[in-house]
Amino acid sequence: MKQIQYLKSIAILNEVTEMEIIRESLEIYKNNFTKILLITLFFTVPIGLLYTFLMHYVEEPLAVFLVPVWPTLIKIFFGVLTFSLVQIPFIALVLNDSRSGMVSFRRIWSPLLEHGYSIYFLSVVAALFISLGSLLFIIPGIIFLVFTLGIAQAALIDKMVWFKGIKQSFLFAKQHFFRLMLLLVVFAIIDFLVSYTISFGFMLLSNSFFILNLILIFFSGLIMPLFIIIISLLYMDWTDFDYMNTEELSI
Repeated sequence: MKQIQYLKSIAILNEVTEMEIIRESLEIYKNNFTKILLITLFFTVPIGLLYTFLMHYVEEPLAVFLVPVWPTLIKIFFGVLTFSLVQIPFIALVLNDSRSGMVSFRRIWSPLLEHGYSIYFLSVVAALFISLGSLLFIIPGIIFLVFTLGIAQAALIDKMVWFKGIKQSFLFAKQHFFRLMLLLVVFAIIDFLVSYTISFGFMLLSNSFFILNLILIFFSGLIMPLFIIIISLLYMDWTDFDYMNTEELSI
């Protein structure tokens, strides 16, 4: 109840500070950790493993034919698609937690069926431009990634899909470009440090790359939800989200 009152007080403000968003994101993460853990185990990890196997079988023939650029571009392309799908249940979790303070699994998964196709299609287009932009010294690809970060949030929170969703995502990124860029850099560094530490420690004990990849996907899957929660709350603050509206939660 205390958390809901805090969220409603945020809605009265014109703009919240970074620390308020981070504090509330950590609160949502902590209160819903069991659900986040289950989503990671039964959704994020399987998709991550599928991505890993796909990359393995794509990289081998390209390495044989000595095509150094294509494996990287394909990794970026499918990495963006994977992230786009994986974040849907976490955005739904934030949306439901923010409105009622209670989260059910039915409400987490239903947006995946309702908006999964449109988000996936737009992510294919975004991933294509991000991959091609990465050929130009990486920077254009990163910039385009920032401008398309809000596509899933626009679909789930504001029901804006297709062209409207892209436009909304661009407007969101234009308003918070440096915040989003900083978030990307910070979480990329955190993920790298965690992955490097785990890899270094694990290789001292075992040489099983399958188990190592499984562990890395799992821990990345626990870090990523916090990133998604922060972006979602930032987006909700930007759109003056109506925390009092519980109409859709009765579905």
